[in-house]
Amino acid sequence: YGTKNIIHVDYNIRTVTLEHGATLPSAIGRLLPAFGSGWGYHKEGWKNVFRFARSRFHFFAGMNRLISDFYASIIDGKPLPISHRDMLRIAAFMEEIFAQLQRQKEVAP
Repeated sequence: YGTKNIIHVDYNIRTVTLEHGATLPSAIGRLLPAFGSGWGYHKEGWKNVFRFARSRFHFFAGMNRLISDFYASIIDGKPLPISHRDMLRIAAFMEEIFAQLQRQKEVAP
């Protein structure tokens, strides 16, 4: 999240929380961030409750939406859910990761 804060993404419990940097001095500055983190998890927990109530708390709910938006782009002419530029960029990243893993596998005994 840049140099100002840290963002925590937990795919297992489906939360995204923000850890703010210390803004207060000494002991109080170390005490209060825990309450901010707790409040962040509290809000994310309630978001998950509402997703569950709307039957949107499936493990691959995001993938389901991407696939639905992709089909809508084909059938209805709506915009792609992910731009061509981003698709090509991520594919290049993945190819480089796989190439590095293969090279590492060849070197390891």
